Amino acid sequence: MNKEKDSAGVSQANIPGVPRVVVSSERAKPAEPGKKRLRRIVIALGVVVIFAMVCVVMNESNDYLRTLVEETRLRPYVERIFSKNTKFGIEFKLCKKGKTSWASFANLSQAMNICKEETENMTESEMLDSYDELYHNYNLYIYDPDHQLVETDDDKLRIIKRLRKMIEYLPDGRLDVMSFEYFVKKDIFRGSGGFWVRASDLSSSRNIPKLVQGFSEGMVVNTFTHVPDWWDYYPIRKGWDK
Repeated sequence: MNKEKDSAGVSQANIPGVPRVVVSSERAKPAEPGKKRLRRIVIALGVVVIFAMVCVVMNESNDYLRTLVEETRLRPYVERIFSKNTKFGIEFKLCKKGKTSWASFANLSQAMNICKEETENMTESEMLDSYDELYHNYNLYIYDPDHQLVETDDDKLRIIKRLRKMIEYLPDGRLDVMSFEYFVKKDIFRGSGGFWVRASDLSSSRNIPKLVQGFSEGMVVNTFTHVPDWWDYYPIRKGWDK
């Protein structure tokens, strides 16, 4: 009997193969108030940094998406007015002040319209004086390899009329800050260049002889003065001069 009692009273801790569970009667000490405050500050700062990084990435991604959508929208019109082999691309800058800050989350046409409303009755100089808060622009570059012969006035007039047709398909913005540039690839001795013209100057009431003359002058102006950085010039970056 004594042996049975002794075996029954043996603790599980003494039985081989059975883990011993130790339960502590001490409770975890609460964190000190200063440490709690520091922890909250670190978490808050981390959230702010992450949010800022997300906003930057979203803005850059949104610019890429707007460009992709806009160029996809323009493609059928460009190919119909110029040729199937036409290469083109856009560059734009949006205003930032007031409610136009929401333009970064809108499509390009909506964004240009917001900027137009914010700058109503303002001149381009006044927009520039706003330190980029209200200044905005839109540039459409076109390179048509099938129509590169631009020597006579009739050649230039044909291109001018085609550019004028494109006005109908531009975003809903100010025509005086929207422009076209028709790139002309030449040989190495004459150099390449482009005819740059504001959309507002392509209105039907514009004097055509002046536009033709502007085409001739623009080819020189764009090559040497209109392009601030030749290697950052859109047609050059895209390899249209090759």
